[in-house]
Amino acid sequence: YGAIKAACPSMVVVSGALTPAGSNPPYAMDDFTYLEGMMQAGAANYLDAVGSHPSGYNVPPSVTWEGACEAIQKTGNSFNGACDSPHHSWSFRSTMEGYRNIMNVYGAGDRVIVPTEFGWAAGGAFDDRYKYADDNDFNEQAQWTVEAYQMMKNWGWVGPAFLWNLNFRVVANGTEKAQ
Repeated sequence: YGAIKAACPSMVVVSGALTPAGSNPPYAMDDFTYLEGMMQAGAANYLDAVGSHPSGYNVPPSVTWEGACEAIQKTGNSFNGACDSPHHSWSFRSTMEGYRNIMNVYGAGDRVIVPTEFGWAAGGAFDDRYKYADDNDFNEQAQWTVEAYQMMKNWGWVGPAFLWNLNFRVVANGTEKAQ
């Protein structure tokens, strides 16, 4: 961090992006626990922003994790992750607000969160790991994306946010060109 700032004081250093994956030891550590550990170890002294991957799955961006199950049941969705294993990971809003709360506790409230990947898959799952995409249509995807950008702007503690279309398709073997 010191070397970066010495070479280019205006360079913004963003932490590796936290990915909400629930608490699934030994495969995944809760992202809130991980961020707390980072902050306890002094990470705030070595970053200008906290990177994040706040997922939306099949839950609208303004819905908290406590309301996620009810929200998806109202629409008859088939992917019930938020009901089967209630956790903040299923909620864009709860994840972002949780990161912010932890940053404030550890004196990093002057830093922003930079979502380096976020969005709502739509139009059908191409893979069983993304079954929630079966529940989202393109109109919801558009509406929720705009709503999420508006929320981030209104919060005032979010930096640049990078929309990801969740497209892993490969058009040429051995390349990363997406369709």
